[in-house]
Order: sequence, then C-alpha cells, then structure tokens
Amino acid sequence: MVCPVRQRMSRVLRLYAGWVPVSARSWMSAPVTVWSNMISGLIIFNDDSYEPTGWKTTLDMLAFVAGPLMYGLFTRKTLNILGNISGVCHVGSFLYRLHRCAGYARGAQNSHHGC
Repeated sequence: MVCPVRQRMSRVLRLYAGWVPVSARSWMSAPVTVWSNMISGLIIFNDDSYEPTGWKTTLDMLAFVAGPLMYGLFTRKTLNILGNISGVCHVGSFLYRLHRCAGYARGAQNSHHGC
C-alpha cells in the first residue's frame, strides 16, 4: 500500500523538478535577448543605412552567449583563483560587518535614547 502523502509529495517534486530547469533557461535567456535587441536598436538609431533583420539579432544573441562561454572554457584556472579571492573577500566583509554591528549595539546600550 502506497502512502498518500508520499504519493502527493512525489507528484509535487516531479512538478518542481520539471519547472525549475524551464524557469532557469528563461531567466538566463532573457538578458541575452534584451541585450541583443538593445544593440540592434542603438545601431538602427545611429546608422541610417542599417537594415534590421532577424538573423542579425540572432547573431548578436549567439555572440553574447559564446563570448562568456569561451572565456570560461579557456581561463578555468584564473576563474578558480578569482572565485577563491571572492570567497575570502565575502567572508572578510561579513566578519567586518558583524564586528561593526556589535559595536553599534554596544553603543546603543550605553546611550539613553537608543538608535
């Protein structure tokens, strides 16, 4: 006998697992579309001889995707180093802000009017 809660959760998880990649693709493709249309619009406004066609906008979209992809493929070691530096900076920034908030809290306790 199958538990009804488990069966319902299975349906929910399958629905979630199906829509998460779809929404991720939509969120990642939307900026590329906006950027390529902005580039096309700027060219149209600034060059009277430009004839807009769909393939030119598509080519811009491919360039916006291929550029970072090639950079990521050929500079993996550099990206790892930059990621580590970024992690250290984030942890250091968090500790600094925690220290500052603790100092503000101590100051607020000593004053009679609060923040």
